[in-house]
Amino acid sequence: METLDSLGTLAKSYGELRPDQMQRFLATAIVTPEMTSQQKLVRISGGNVLRPGDSMTLWVDAVTRRQRRVEIQTMLDRKPVRIVSDFEALPNGPAYMARSVVDYPSGELTLITDNFAHQRVMR
Repeated sequence: METLDSLGTLAKSYGELRPDQMQRFLATAIVTPEMTSQQKLVRISGGNVLRPGDSMTLWVDAVTRRQRRVEIQTMLDRKPVRIVSDFEALPNGPAYMARSVVDYPSGELTLITDNFAHQRVMR
């Protein structure tokens, strides 16, 4: 349970970057367009986001500017952790995290969170 709590706290820390941390990441990040016939994305990659040696890559829809995916490589107790989250959007509505995978191979642990069947409530 302690490891699960630590992994949750670690993942949350990247999801709640302070504005100055995000600005520092963006100032040093490498921005690369990833255009295919199906998607027009912009990849934003950088390192040393919260910890020395970590890395974070964001994929943003070039048209809507909505976040589509984030991948983080970091450490917990000096052992690698990989966090990948995919985002979807409701039709004409907000974006949400559709799936998140936290992989901690040295602990033989993978946490998967799926969010689905969202519906807009009309009032």
